[in-house]
Amino acid sequence: MANTNTVEVDHRSYGQLLQSMEVAPRVDSPDQGGYHGHMPRCAKCGASYEPPVYKTTVCSSCGWELKTCRNCRHFQIGAAHDCREPVSEPVLDKDRANFCDWFSPAQDASAQTEGDSSSQEAARQAFADLFGDD
Repeated sequence: MANTNTVEVDHRSYGQLLQSMEVAPRVDSPDQGGYHGHMPRCAKCGASYEPPVYKTTVCSSCGWELKTCRNCRHFQIGAAHDCREPVSEPVLDKDRANFCDWFSPAQDASAQTEGDSSSQEAARQAFADLFGDD
């Protein structure tokens, strides 16, 4: 009687196994063209920086911590916890470095922050126009 619980073992090296698999490159990896020539920018001063970004990485221009919500491509004011991803532990201070696993550098966080403030101002103005500015 043959043993039906046997498992065939692939004796190729781990490197050969990875090469045989079709793995898509990380989109946020600048060496794979994920930024299309545009490096991410600091949300505070607008200076460009090169990934990877760790919790202790700071901007070489202004010294601001880079692994913050405001520098992340998932940051969106008004979304749940101001993040487009399903965070289990919300980050309270969006301007301080954190350990969020969803962090991915935004291409231009400074423009994203400026756009958010202008849309907030437009919403305030529309509210004032509608209900009066008493």
